[in-house]
Amino acid sequence: MTNIQNILEIGCGCGGILEPFHKINISCKGVDYNKEYLEYGRQKGLSLIYGNYKSLIEEDSIDLLILSHVMEHFTNPINEMIEVINKVKSNKYLLIEVPGIFSLNKVYYNPILYLQNAHVFNFYYYYLKVFFEKLDLKVIYGDERCTFLLQKLEGWKKPNIKFVFENNMRDFPKKINVFIRKTDFLYKYSLSPYVWKRRLVNILDSFGIKNIIKNFLAKRR
Repeated sequence: MTNIQNILEIGCGCGGILEPFHKINISCKGVDYNKEYLEYGRQKGLSLIYGNYKSLIEEDSIDLLILSHVMEHFTNPINEMIEVINKVKSNKYLLIEVPGIFSLNKVYYNPILYLQNAHVFNFYYYYLKVFFEKLDLKVIYGDERCTFLLQKLEGWKKPNIKFVFENNMRDFPKKINVFIRKTDFLYKYSLSPYVWKRRLVNILDSFGIKNIIKNFLAKRR
């Protein structure tokens, strides 16, 4: 990507994603509804705004728009994404990431930790690839963790679509069911070092031993 003069993050929280860009003097702006988070980011010198991006941001004004773990909370992803795309300049970019359901075994390990989240929709790579292409975006990069780099091409117009579906998606509900059940089984009976380390920490914490060890190690440094 070249010629990125400004960046907008919708649902920015305290602006942690924007800070590295801010440090290299790229104009950054974030929008969110959490006043406490916004104030923390402002103290770091970030330009963070409270409110609705739809009324605060001009159309065709953004070089790179970031949506990090926001889209899964949209109640109408098609309509909401069209509103988001409208804010991006022609031939510029969107960086979008959501939790990928087929990567939960590498990120959440315990599927319950994933399923308890307040997500309206759950996504996987193939669906999102088709989804973004139906919105007439160019998919530059995408992976099963559902991180996508997209481009709004010259002459983009609002697509007239009500839903997104292809025949290749018919088998995915079954695949997801099998994957979650397998992930749950492996989590419960896994011999992986991560799972057992996490369980050991929980046991130590329940007896108050974890803090004793932390304090002991801190004194030795």
